[in-house]
Amino acid sequence: MDEESPLIESAIVVPRLPDIVFVNVGGRKARLNSEIITRRLATSRLAVFCEKSHVERLTDCDAYFETTSEYYFERSPIIFEYVIDFYVTGKLHRPMDICPIRLRYELDYWRIPTPFMSPCCILEENNNIAGKMSTEKVSNAKYKK
Repeated sequence: MDEESPLIESAIVVPRLPDIVFVNVGGRKARLNSEIITRRLATSRLAVFCEKSHVERLTDCDAYFETTSEYYFERSPIIFEYVIDFYVTGKLHRPMDICPIRLRYELDYWRIPTPFMSPCCILEENNNIAGKMSTEKVSNAKYKK
């Protein structure tokens, strides 16, 4: 009796090391785990950047430093600190000493939608501008008398 025994192949699972991308944003260096970046927000500039080949990345950054394997972006390093924090924690906060319009400009560049902003830091640049302008008008009116 010749029974065929099923062939059982032993599958060796080799864990894949995450791709680490080195960036330098205005002097602020960061090591980015591409899996974490992509998982947090796949449509963001950094997630799309991490998915590209080295040659494609060169067209998206401002420079590449071969000695440190860093992709350089001429952007605000202060705001980038908060961008990195968003990818790590999933919460987007804002520096209170940065103009809300400037912050929105940077978030637009990094393709991070403002609805990700934590409730404590909601951007209210239109209200702030209108409030500042009316305050300035009142102040200027006082000095003209």
